[in-house]
Amino acid sequence: MLRARIWSRLARIATCVSSGTIQAALDFKSGDEYVETTSTEVSSKYESSVSDCEDSSSSDAPVAGRGIQFPIELWRVIFEMAGEDANKDTTRDMLSILYTCTSFKLEVENVLYRRVSLTRNVSQLHAFCSSISQGPWRAAAVQSLRLYMPDLRQEDDTVRGLLQKLVNLDDLHVQGLGNPQAIFVDSPFQLRTCRINWDAFLDIHVVDEDVPEPLPESEHTNPPPLVKRAFLTPLKTLTLTRPTSHIWEDTHTLFRNCRSYNITHLNLVLVPSRSIPITALRVLGEQLVSFRMSLGRAGWGSTSAMYQALSLWPTRLLHDVSLPHLKHLEIGEELPRAHYDPAADKTRDQLMEAEKWSESCPAIETFIWRPGQYHASLAAGEGESWYFYALHDFGKALFKEWPTLDRFERLRLKGEMDHGEDGAAAAPYIALVRRDDGRVAESAPVYDDELWRRA
Repeated sequence: MLRARIWSRLARIATCVSSGTIQAALDFKSGDEYVETTSTEVSSKYESSVSDCEDSSSSDAPVAGRGIQFPIELWRVIFEMAGEDANKDTTRDMLSILYTCTSFKLEVENVLYRRVSLTRNVSQLHAFCSSISQGPWRAAAVQSLRLYMPDLRQEDDTVRGLLQKLVNLDDLHVQGLGNPQAIFVDSPFQLRTCRINWDAFLDIHVVDEDVPEPLPESEHTNPPPLVKRAFLTPLKTLTLTRPTSHIWEDTHTLFRNCRSYNITHLNLVLVPSRSIPITALRVLGEQLVSFRMSLGRAGWGSTSAMYQALSLWPTRLLHDVSLPHLKHLEIGEELPRAHYDPAADKTRDQLMEAEKWSESCPAIETFIWRPGQYHASLAAGEGESWYFYALHDFGKALFKEWPTLDRFERLRLKGEMDHGEDGAAAAPYIALVRRDDGRVAESAPVYDDELWRRA
């Protein structure tokens, strides 16, 4: 972050030096009076804000290229540093450079339009489409797009027209499409990362109407052929968000189609049944490096389908699956309510059933667990001290059964030491790590929502 701020400051100074307006650089403040602008507003803001600079570019006025000159390669390095992900002020910094000199327009917009977020309303979507129509290089610059807003379902033609122009797009997060298959047909880009609603991903892989429907699997000697879409050929990272229809009967088909791609990082958000991630692991387990999931309610019907806790420990998910390359495992069981009857389980050893999951992840390095609310109930219940002994034994068992495990972090249960010894609020996660000498000890947690992507 510090490096980005230094380079962005250098960019502002260097710009002003090159254009002969060094005083502007010295007088520039960190943005107290600056109005933050989104990428969709760049075109209109740019036209109105740089008119003075254009007017001053007469034959006797100082312009970029006079005085101190930097090669374009150096400028590109400066712009890249100011626009890197770690800099939270990327938009502001890049616009300040853009407003300084019109000569930088193309290079700066290549950085400014690299990551686009359209999440406000349909008017924002239309404004962005107009912007890239006026400047085709802007469309070519877009590599990452977040697209979700109210009423997006009514804008299928607009969305399809937009996506047809984003030839270099490789990271797409989208929700709320009306007809995904029609929108993505003949898409020119190649996605490496995709976050999409479960139902939309299914729709994309529906067999084309002009292709005869395959017979039911029960009538096949072999399973039906897989459906593969060209724009997903390089797909590595896939997030499937909460399903909105009954999908149990399609689960196996969906994950079989996922095998058409070399997906190594899979994230299942708010799945309503344990059977869904189990199917995913059994079908895709051989290729996964990182797996993240969270259990939740189904979003249909008058009755919410609830996850039934069949076991106290999350490792039950790993029974009879093989994940030879998996390094990161993250299981979230946060729910408003769930059902667990400790009287139905006889001993802690049977609860863990280590012999059924110990060989499932021979390369595992990180395990993240967010226990369900029934764990908090057990921890707070009277006469339930056995639970904390069991929880302690579970942590020990993980490091014993998984020799490659370096870190285990779990969400702190309600009432588990809300404040540290110094009175400061305790970290939301509790972490155990394997030290260099092989011993397991508590450590500072490092969890963040993007950890699974970096595995």
